[in-house]
Amino acid sequence: MTRPSRPAEPDTTHLQRAAVNALYKVLATHRGLDTLRWSLAPRGCGLTGYVVDVDAYSIELHFAEWQRALALDLLPSTPGRLVAAGLVHGCRITLIATIPTKEIEHERP
Repeated sequence: MTRPSRPAEPDTTHLQRAAVNALYKVLATHRGLDTLRWSLAPRGCGLTGYVVDVDAYSIELHFAEWQRALALDLLPSTPGRLVAAGLVHGCRITLIATIPTKEIEHERP
C-alpha cells in the first residue's frame, strides 16, 4: 500500500533571502536608532522587530522612533502593547513593543 503524497511546499528560500536583504537595507539606513531584536518570518517575506528596553519610557520612545523611521502604520492593539506594520523594501515589517505595567515594574528586585 502506498501512502498518498503530500503536496510539495513552495520553496520560500527566495522570500527569506529577500527578507534578509530588506533587513540589511533597514539596518544600513537607520544606524543611529537603538537596536531591536529581529526575527524572520517562517514563510513569506516578513520581519518582526521587537523593542526591548529596561523601562516603559524608553520602550515607547524607541518604538516611536522606529515606527516613524520606517513609516509604519500604527495598528490597534491591547493595553500595554504597541504594534505597527507596513511594507518596507518589498517586505512586510511588524514592530512590536510590550510596555511594562506599574505592577510588573515594582515586582523587580
